Amino acid sequence: MKKCFYCQSTIPADAATCPMCGLDLTEVETSENRTQKVSRKEKHQFSFKKIMAPFLSYVRYMAAHVRTPFKTSYPNEVYSLHGYITVLLSALFSAGIVTRVVAALDQTYQFFISISILPALVVNFNGFEWFLKLSIFFFFNIIVLTGLSYLFKSKDKAQTATFNHWLAYFTSINTLYHVLLIVFFIVAMIVPIGLGVPALLFVCLYHLSYIISYIFTLENEKTSKKFYQALISLSVYYIVMALMGYLLIRI
Repeated sequence: MKKCFYCQSTIPADAATCPMCGLDLTEVETSENRTQKVSRKEKHQFSFKKIMAPFLSYVRYMAAHVRTPFKTSYPNEVYSLHGYITVLLSALFSAGIVTRVVAALDQTYQFFISISILPALVVNFNGFEWFLKLSIFFFFNIIVLTGLSYLFKSKDKAQTATFNHWLAYFTSINTLYHVLLIVFFIVAMIVPIGLGVPALLFVCLYHLSYIISYIFTLENEKTSKKFYQALISLSVYYIVMALMGYLLIRI
């Protein structure tokens, strides 16, 4: 096996074209220790394909896991950063949906109190602050669950996956929901009031799906052991996330 010079994916040693990014590797020289070298001119040469390679690799990764969400060959995932990218995008899209809907509701509320003669509650809504705090909350919401799952799996002597590969596998289970989250994000940006409630409900459903995925990763355990692991670890998860939510509110 060797690494693709362009996207750093692990590929067969005799591959002339990278199966992930599709770029030609024949011009890339490989030394005895498989360290890839290119000419100085090629290093500094602008290449649109080289820039698009990581993006196309991630799109192929998503498409593959939409078709096969329960793929179990996670130690061989070709690009370990895919899990982090998925978590980051999920956090940003979720925070964007909530912030956009709340901002639209706040604008509607401000309009009604401006024409009302009744006393009204004054609310200072800061969209950027909401988006930043919610992004942090949603990001760690998935990371904490993945960490707890990996903690139990790492006790298995047959488990050889790193945390990066396990995160890629854990997030890939919900790839279809991740795609739908992007759709709801676009919808919330366009029609935040009319479709805001369904978008908010889907954000809750999306992050709830990771709890279901976490329980799924305990499938090889005995029923009683699985129950207590899920009970204890999910209790720890809710306590940690409640504390994080409280700290974000207080900051």
